Amino acid sequence: MTLEEAYRAYNQYEYGYGNSHPSTKRLQRALQDIADAAAETHEGGMGTQPMYHFNNEQFETSHAVLQARWGRLVGALKSFDVTATRYLLGTSLAALQDFYAHSNWIELGHDSILEDLGLPGGTLPEVARFDEETCTPCHPTGTDCSGGLTDTVLTSGILTSDYLAAMETIPLSGKCQLPPRQVGRTQRVEEGISKDLPSACFSPRPDLHDRAATLAAQATSHYLNELRRAVGNQLFSHLLSLHWRPPVAIVTDSGINLPLTTWSNPVDKQPSYSTSYRLEPEEYIFVMYSNTLRGATGVFLSLIHI
Repeated sequence: MTLEEAYRAYNQYEYGYGNSHPSTKRLQRALQDIADAAAETHEGGMGTQPMYHFNNEQFETSHAVLQARWGRLVGALKSFDVTATRYLLGTSLAALQDFYAHSNWIELGHDSILEDLGLPGGTLPEVARFDEETCTPCHPTGTDCSGGLTDTVLTSGILTSDYLAAMETIPLSGKCQLPPRQVGRTQRVEEGISKDLPSACFSPRPDLHDRAATLAAQATSHYLNELRRAVGNQLFSHLLSLHWRPPVAIVTDSGINLPLTTWSNPVDKQPSYSTSYRLEPEEYIFVMYSNTLRGATGVFLSLIHI
């Protein structure tokens, strides 16, 4: 199902407009805003901070960041601040998705998401200690690495994640690296567990990428449903610009000096909000009209979508 088909089906279900072809421009813009915010977390200062990506075993900190952001996200949407809401949502979704790519959640045998992750009142499983070995080393001169998570980690079910290390620093001994770096030919390199990409050139575990992506998609859906329950269907629809809005036509007669006349198609089922907030039209249509070219019947000279 394409985005247009899904949007049309939604409007048919909610408002009975399935036979029309409502524009998806506003929905696409909303999704792009969220995607841009998510991408921004991998750049600049946020890109190098482990707490925004569940790296360096900073699960508690990352979880707390998401929980604090949840309150701001809900508050922004209830205040009709769509720009702030989409930004906060994008950054939160990026972190949630990173959890499944950067942690050992999948290696521990989980085939479902951690539903409480990043939500108020949510708790985390036990996390490996800072001095606890979690990854076995690769041979520094070998082409293949047979190392991986230690037996203790796999049997105890504790969480660990890849460590980010600056290029000039020596990786932390006994911990997983993102990505594994060979500092010197005599320095051992730990096996990483990143599943960001389906390529061994960029991810130590490309074989688990599809599973990580599947859980990330499920976590995204769960988070969005929790947000919808927290703010209600109308505000959630406003966040994604799901409501179809009637256009407004602005008509002027070029033959005489009359003020502009506006016309819009009333919508019986258009959602109502408080009097302090008004929905913008789907689009503005500017029409030039003249009765000098075709007698009394007139003719529309132009139809301009604004």
